[in-house]
Amino acid sequence: MKEASINKIRNFGKIGNIVAIVAKVIIIIGIVAIIGSGIFFAVIPKDFITVDVASKATVIVDGERMGKVFGEEITDEKIDSLNQELEDEMAMDMKLNNTNYAVASVSKDGNNLVVDTEVDVATFELNNLMWVAVAGLFSLIVGLVVAIFAGRLCKAFRDCETPFEENIIKKMKQLGYAMIPMAIVPSITDSLANSVMMGKVDISASVDLAVVLAIVIVFALAYVFKYGAVLQQESDETL
Repeated sequence: MKEASINKIRNFGKIGNIVAIVAKVIIIIGIVAIIGSGIFFAVIPKDFITVDVASKATVIVDGERMGKVFGEEITDEKIDSLNQELEDEMAMDMKLNNTNYAVASVSKDGNNLVVDTEVDVATFELNNLMWVAVAGLFSLIVGLVVAIFAGRLCKAFRDCETPFEENIIKKMKQLGYAMIPMAIVPSITDSLANSVMMGKVDISASVDLAVVLAIVIVFALAYVFKYGAVLQQESDETL
């Protein structure tokens, strides 16, 4: 029974090691591709290709209810007056999904008030995509480090005599530490890439709670295995 259980653990280690190897190969290919594209974007002339990005949004408001809220009817005359003010000043703006939109026009569609908006055009040059490549490179490097330590843990399971070996516990803790950057690095690299695409710097960081939970579970398992190793040692000494 004991030998059958150990064989299952070893088989798990073999399969896990194969998966880790495949993951490492895919990530390395991605890293090479990103480095190549990053070099390409870095050496092309600055103004070789310029990209203008624009976005529009339409907001529909129940005009009848809005009139009741403000205590006056929304008439065509008021709509024309508001559009005239917009045309003269274009000062009204609206924030949607963390993006500031300028109100372009206001119109009526039956009882509905239709507000057409557009975001300020974001302009970036193609060689700025080098920074997107750099962001992607950091994310892949973090993933590669995790795959390397996961592979080492699986090798330890594959070659173990017992799952409570000190080497397995050590490799499990190393995997937990390697996973820590995964909780925050992707949010930073994503915001960097978005900053380049939107043409404005807006770097932010957030913690991925799912990754944090996975890290906690890995460390919890490491201490469970460590406790199991102590019990096994006491059992061996008793025998």
